[in-house]
Amino acid sequence: MKSRKPIPILLLIFAIIASGVVAKDVIYTKEGDEIDGKLEKIEGNQVTVRVEGELTTYNIDELHRIELGKDRPGNNWNNVEDVQDSLLLHFWKNQPQNRDFPGAGYITLHEKHEVSMALDGTVEHSVRRIILLCSERSKDEVSLSVNRYFPDYSFVDVVFARTISPDGSILHLDDSAIERGPMNTFIPKYDRVWQFKYALGKLMENSIIDIKEQQIWKYKTSLDPIYIEIPFQSTEPALHRELELTVQAGTPFHFLEFNWPENWPEPEVVDSGQNTIYTWSIDNIQSIIEEGSMPPTNTYQPYIAMTIGTGWEQMTLDFTEELDALANKDKIDPQLLNGIIGNSSTDEEKALAIYSWILENIRLIDIPPGEFGYHPHDIKEILDDNFANNLDRCALFYALANAADLDVDIALVSTHEIGFDKRIPSPATTPIPLILMNKPQKKWISLSQNNFPMGSFELEIAGEEAIIISRGIPVFDKLEIPDLQTEYTKNEISAKLKRNGTLKGTITSTYYGTHQDEWRDYRYALKEEISRDMQNKVKEIHPRAVMDDFEITGIESMDEIPVCELEFHIDDYTIIAGDKFIAFNLPGIDYSSWGTGSQSRHWPIWFGYPYRQTNSIEIELPSKYEVHYLPEDTSSSADSILYSASFDIEDNVFIFEDDYSRSRLAFPPKMYPDYKDYRFLQAAISSKWIVLQKK
Repeated sequence: MKSRKPIPILLLIFAIIASGVVAKDVIYTKEGDEIDGKLEKIEGNQVTVRVEGELTTYNIDELHRIELGKDRPGNNWNNVEDVQDSLLLHFWKNQPQNRDFPGAGYITLHEKHEVSMALDGTVEHSVRRIILLCSERSKDEVSLSVNRYFPDYSFVDVVFARTISPDGSILHLDDSAIERGPMNTFIPKYDRVWQFKYALGKLMENSIIDIKEQQIWKYKTSLDPIYIEIPFQSTEPALHRELELTVQAGTPFHFLEFNWPENWPEPEVVDSGQNTIYTWSIDNIQSIIEEGSMPPTNTYQPYIAMTIGTGWEQMTLDFTEELDALANKDKIDPQLLNGIIGNSSTDEEKALAIYSWILENIRLIDIPPGEFGYHPHDIKEILDDNFANNLDRCALFYALANAADLDVDIALVSTHEIGFDKRIPSPATTPIPLILMNKPQKKWISLSQNNFPMGSFELEIAGEEAIIISRGIPVFDKLEIPDLQTEYTKNEISAKLKRNGTLKGTITSTYYGTHQDEWRDYRYALKEEISRDMQNKVKEIHPRAVMDDFEITGIESMDEIPVCELEFHIDDYTIIAGDKFIAFNLPGIDYSSWGTGSQSRHWPIWFGYPYRQTNSIEIELPSKYEVHYLPEDTSSSADSILYSASFDIEDNVFIFEDDYSRSRLAFPPKMYPDYKDYRFLQAAISSKWIVLQKK
């Protein structure tokens, strides 16, 4: 639904008429009706509208709003014979055959981006796309457009959008299919970003879609980034893509080609004195063939990124000046600080006290800087409101830490999904704010969540670049990959197997690092909700497992470690052969060789995060039975992916232990055969049988 603010109806009507727009209009009545028609006239307090050829008159006080449609270029074309655009006519007459592009959802026939950057900070970006729709599955992708923008320094619009059906008839974008409005009205403090979206209707196979969009920015500050990414290759083929970048002399700007193929041309550069024009033009671009577990697109998709501004130096200076004004020691009440840090003596204890207090008392608002800007709010305002987004939480931590004489900084960090490069100075490429604690030892602290232990951070930023922005000068750093000794899950099963085949026991799971996240949410859950979840969790041990009881500890305090104990039983767990043999599989072990079906890979296997899990199983065997068959110990090493499993018997107790660790974020294609061998070996563990024989 469109976001509508109350505007006097006559003022709205005359304002739109004055702008010179005429086309299909939408009339909204106070009773909630939405009528498509054409405004004919306004006389006195009456509005006359033509709907499907018939005139209807309304009193102004019956109407809530009238939106008059824009007269977009080409809107008077009803069929292809009316078209007065040589480029569009060319593609209508020379359409490629679908059989030449097997499997394509659509073909980009022509795509041209025009970007201009002016000395006064004005940036304009227009793009025209002419697309041939090849299959039903791509309808939504080519018909729906969604753009976000900040209306205080930018604007987005669609210049025209139309569809030529296979029979030559033309359907234009209906203004009633356009929606524009703010996204975060529920929190006025962060209500800045707007969304503009529209959808073309009545698409069918072999239709041609012709769209032109435009966005305009006026450079405001370095903390309001103007950042543009233009991909040149995707999973669908393209006959032609082009970018024309025009830069006025003296304008500070930056651009960079990412993943640019060696056989693709560099830009043509024309210097006209007042402007320099860079032109990239690529024809016959093949589609990217995707595989399972693909890495982030920024690691393989050719694209060009560009931004305007003087660089990281200005951005860090601007942020530091704002931060110092809003988050200095004078903003912190000494009584409040003393109440937070209490009897904490070491820097580590003080930081933990501040961290825990913010998580408990300052509610996290899920509106990141990318949806508001990189401006921190005043600390007093944050404390009065008791809520903040992740950047403001960092600003509050910074202020409290400074007042407690701790050495900390604020940093912005890139993610796996963003192609960071120092040569493109924009906070848009480092969207995640973190605290960097410098002493007594270096530690990154995330305030973008509520449940991590201090020092753990989102795995999507592990190993990524960071820029420290609170020192007035840019300082670059890099996050480490988490240590798998502190970032893993440990499962321990202690059970007893009865002669009748029933297995009864307890599984104790201990969660380290970011694995603690979901468990700490149970602090606020009802017991019935937790019980339902635990009943589902026990099914991970075996589909027929029944939960008898549970206990979750260590979730109240951020310096404790969450532990979940589940008591369970499984009837008929074993296979009994007569009165002599009993056989069973390992409970709670379910590995597979999923993702290894192909013979080779072109792209790396992407995991995105390090992982470790250990399992320990002890099963007391029935008396008067001994082991007839026990699987052999096994291990596998595929570069940084390690797996080991052992089987043993001690005093009539079966003991199984395994350890699976993966410190890589991705696995290279050349080592795919080693990866397959490891997965097959690990998957085989799940199907191993332990066979007992009656003495």
